[in-house]
Amino acid sequence: MKNMLNKRSSNKTAQSQGFGLTETLVALSAGTLVIMGGATALRQTGSLINQASQKTVLRQNKSNGMRLLRSEVERGLHIIINAQNDDNLEDRFKLGSKAYIDTVNTCTDLANSQQSIFKPIFGVKMAKLNAPILYGYGVSPTSRGYDLVRCGAPLNTDGEYIENETNQEFLSVVINHLGVMGCSKDADNNFIDETCNKDHEDNMDTKSLSEVLNLMPTVEFAKSESSPWQTPIPTQKQPALRIETDSSMKLIKFVDPNPSDPNTNASYLQISRNGRSLTTEPLHLAAFARADKRRDGYGNDNGLNNISIFKDITSKHVRFILDGSGSMSACILWGDTRTGHYRKYYDPNGGGYFTTDWHCHVTRMETLQQELRTMIADLDGDTHISLEMFSAPGGKNHEQLWELSKNGLIRIDEFGVRESALEWVNTLDDINDVGRWGGTIPWPGLNRAFNDNQADTVYFLSDGKPNSFRDGSFKSNVNTGSEVVDHYITENAARISKNLPSLKIHTIALGIKSDWMNDIATQTNGNYMQYDREALSETSDNN
Repeated sequence: MKNMLNKRSSNKTAQSQGFGLTETLVALSAGTLVIMGGATALRQTGSLINQASQKTVLRQNKSNGMRLLRSEVERGLHIIINAQNDDNLEDRFKLGSKAYIDTVNTCTDLANSQQSIFKPIFGVKMAKLNAPILYGYGVSPTSRGYDLVRCGAPLNTDGEYIENETNQEFLSVVINHLGVMGCSKDADNNFIDETCNKDHEDNMDTKSLSEVLNLMPTVEFAKSESSPWQTPIPTQKQPALRIETDSSMKLIKFVDPNPSDPNTNASYLQISRNGRSLTTEPLHLAAFARADKRRDGYGNDNGLNNISIFKDITSKHVRFILDGSGSMSACILWGDTRTGHYRKYYDPNGGGYFTTDWHCHVTRMETLQQELRTMIADLDGDTHISLEMFSAPGGKNHEQLWELSKNGLIRIDEFGVRESALEWVNTLDDINDVGRWGGTIPWPGLNRAFNDNQADTVYFLSDGKPNSFRDGSFKSNVNTGSEVVDHYITENAARISKNLPSLKIHTIALGIKSDWMNDIATQTNGNYMQYDREALSETSDNN
């Protein structure tokens, strides 16, 4: 009886404390699930951190390499390509001509002596060098990806060619982790790339990247009635990079490696492990050789191809207010081929829209996107920014705000922020609906900037006159003048009286001359940047 009482007492105590057999088993099970869930969460968190780290590696690699490539192209006289079968192309543009063949052979032999590979893609004829600078493919030492390799005269830390060594060629990796083309399928589960079929004679599935590169034919640029000068669509395991140039051999543009592949829309970098892609980073570039000043105003839209919009950003609290009106669809550089696909553009001369199938290499909006991508990649990690686009009420691009900065500035190096900003930039050029992008009413964006207690700097870009006065009223010819400038100067004074930072406004006028944008920049200690034929001609003459 005593034992029974003790048992009963023990059971009662256990029950009163919630530790019956059933409850204990449930608790143990729940604990196991919590532990398992925690472990899964930790693995996922670790994976995300690792992915973020890899993204950072790719982004930094891209930023440094693209900056060098772009600057070297811009200092060049013209581009040089492999196009030996085109009799209409001048010899000075052909890599296989007698003037350049020694340089090509020297670079190839130099790579062989280092037990590496150099497959030339294009060259840049420089004003200050006898031999061209060559860019080509190589294989990274890890054999997990490709490199974009430079061969030519060395540069010092200031970007100047080293004296007494300008006649010597050196190999150096400009961008590593170039992507490796995979095998995509169409909606019917058929390979888009025929070489992906196991039975195809050119299938490279079992070959190393070095073998693939050695087996690649010479990278020839080709042009057809419906396409500009472009490198071939890369096939299985070849570098995921495709390059375009124009008929004047002034442009280097990175384009979609395979337009038929629904999973890609840009050349890209890639980090892989065990044949599996861990992370990718798109490659966007449009750079123009401009050392030949005889071609003043090169391009069809007031020389807007020769600009660098966002440079020397030192502020840590910046708002970007960007024009998304329909006029931003104006083409900067026309090609000399017809694509067969009609597209709508704005005509800055006629003041309306037109539809054509003539190939356009770059539009104003695409130029803005390129500059934004470069800027976002280069920003210091402790910089806080907001991004927004304006047009006019009812327009598709009116008050289009980057989601993460809708409620204020956000630090660029927070997890996923830089990637989110780049994704937002990539959404700005819906080419199918340019007629609905809208007009030019920037006032809501400027008002938000002056109401932002954190911001101390604004970059304001527009390519046209406002379509309304600041109070919202419309007239046939809106002449924005001193009233607008005086209003925002008063707003700045009010900020100072509240111990808030004064706003410094940098203004960028694309294809226009704007007195009010000049005045507001001057009176807020900002810079006024005018990019049109007149302004760019003056800059060129002073260089």
